[in-house]
Amino acid sequence: QKIENLSKARAIVNSETPRIYLIESAIPESPAPELFVRQIEGLASKHSLKLVGENIEEVTLVGKKEIPKEDSQLKPLPEGTSPMPISFNVKGNYSGIISFLDDIENLRRPIKIDTISIASSDEEEGKTLSLVVSGRTVYLGEQ
Repeated sequence: QKIENLSKARAIVNSETPRIYLIESAIPESPAPELFVRQIEGLASKHSLKLVGENIEEVTLVGKKEIPKEDSQLKPLPEGTSPMPISFNVKGNYSGIISFLDDIENLRRPIKIDTISIASSDEEEGKTLSLVVSGRTVYLGEQ
């Protein structure tokens, strides 16, 4: 019975390997800030927005991680995950900003958005919107 169950389990794992990769890319073991930054840069470019700035707060890339204190005003993240606090600022037109936000919400790597602010300013090209997003994305870390 055990051998039969192990064979079934192996067959299931083999058939689901492509989907397992998707899970690992959605919630990676390491913070992988460079991959996240490239995704944001790509989305800004896709929607013809100017990326004014990006910020990833302190995160342990290698070695034993310190457990950061969670801000009591923020909603907690899933148990067993570590946060990677992020923020970015883009400028552009209204339709680009809205499309950018839609794509941010649909990224494979989930983002817990804590704050969003939008401001309007007069530029040489005309009125421009500035979007600032602050939030957290998670990774598993060493278990």
